Amino acid sequence: MIRVVYGTGANRQRIEFASMSSAFVFVAGELHRRQSLCLLAAILGATKALLEF
Repeated sequence: MIRVVYGTGANRQRIEFASMSSAFVFVAGELHRRQSLCLLAAILGATKALLEF
């Protein structure tokens, strides 16, 4: 289970995915839509976690 948390304060959202690929598809789509550096940080964090796994 992969958890993606993004946003700040009351806007924080947590979404769980069954696989890493589906999490990347979602995060990449949100990054494209919002062009948010917070989501870029989420991608880098998820990649780091995957590499450490």
